[in-house]
Amino acid sequence: MILLDRCRGIAFDHPVRLVVFLVLTTGIWSPAVHAQRNFQRNQSKAVPGPTYFAAFNEYQRGDYSDALQDFRRAARNGVFSSLGRWVDAICYHTMAGECYYHMGNLTQALDQYDTAIRIHLAQQGWLLRVRFPDRIAASPTRRSDIQWGSSNRQSVVGRIPETMLSFQGRMDNENALRRGGVVAAPEMVPLRVSEILRCLALSIRRRNELMGPACRHDPLTGRLIQSLRGPQVPPNHWSEGWIDALLGLAYLGADQQEQATKHLQRAIVLDGQFDHPLTPCVLLELGKSATSRDQLEMAAELLLEATYVGAYYYQADVVAEAFDHAATVHLISNQPGVYAPLIPATRWARIKNLDPLCTAPVSYTHLTLPTKA
Repeated sequence: MILLDRCRGIAFDHPVRLVVFLVLTTGIWSPAVHAQRNFQRNQSKAVPGPTYFAAFNEYQRGDYSDALQDFRRAARNGVFSSLGRWVDAICYHTMAGECYYHMGNLTQALDQYDTAIRIHLAQQGWLLRVRFPDRIAASPTRRSDIQWGSSNRQSVVGRIPETMLSFQGRMDNENALRRGGVVAAPEMVPLRVSEILRCLALSIRRRNELMGPACRHDPLTGRLIQSLRGPQVPPNHWSEGWIDALLGLAYLGADQQEQATKHLQRAIVLDGQFDHPLTPCVLLELGKSATSRDQLEMAAELLLEATYVGAYYYQADVVAEAFDHAATVHLISNQPGVYAPLIPATRWARIKNLDPLCTAPVSYTHLTLPTKA
């Protein structure tokens, strides 16, 4: 009877619309019931998908032109909705921007980073639709075989699911049915949340770098800060650390150093103890900020720590940039000799087939680095 009451007054001009209405308003479709049952089966459907991650083979080898084509190909397999491109497109645009960046086409790179940020703004509140785990546990996986030192930090690596379910569509489609709009059927989509946030953070910090002092005057910077200050994740949840990371980077672009440092320091670990995929870039940016304030000892420590956790997460771009800045700090601090961690790190990079990482920082281009055996 309740269902019949809800049907009264609705004009169904096609039998299919009536069927859709019945499915959406009864218990036939229930995301809560089916989500866990289908989770493992849907892992292959998680976005971004396999074609995106396959593109990193060329990217890590420094074949940026081929990688760019692969990331563009992956974008064609992305998710489209009635609101346009979904948040997985943040990854495709960011990594296309990285390819342009490393090939020296900075105008195209900046355009890709801006697009990634605009997609996040267009899908405002997307993180509130993600089913986060309530707590984080320590990961049983030990840190990577780092050969250039050991961390002095007391943190542990957090075990964060690579894929989380995200609710899409609407549970109530009655208005769309009445007025002839688009029916957005509800579904739970497996989403690689940490990779999307890693790419969003990368787009923000690259944009800061390329725009320089002009970044604080650009309207997109203000829009980004305003959006990140609003509700993004459940309150008092460990995921707030991810928002602190993004907001800290956005404040750096606005040249609000005090606010940026406060948020970035809170974002180093989640839940007070766990390293996470955004930890490497947070440590890197804190190290760069310390360098700009002539706090060189602190900068050297932060940058070296960024290489350790960056290596664990296989973020070769962060490791390379951290070494570059650490080598510069070594020089301007009037330290004797070569920056010691650089040589064993280069050997490690050759073993891992991270060719771009084998290129010495600009400060050390006069050195002859060890050749691969």
